[in-house]
Amino acid sequence: MFTVYRVYTNDSDFSDYMNGETYFNSQLVYTEYRVLDLSYDMRSQIPFIERKGYPFCYHLVLDQDDELYFVGNYES
Repeated sequence: MFTVYRVYTNDSDFSDYMNGETYFNSQLVYTEYRVLDLSYDMRSQIPFIERKGYPFCYHLVLDQDDELYFVGNYES
């Protein structure tokens, strides 16, 4: 089981600053728990859901060892 973060933002430079906890928490973040098959592309296993008012969406995955992985970004 993995923790998936869908981060919605107006900041095109989110990936440059996402490691700052205060900055990360200032964005619109949806969290879900999902089983992912590591033998397949993780990006294809996490569907993109558009949110009005937020042109950028970033998908991050947290594993059981508390390692955070950048999976993909989308622009609407």
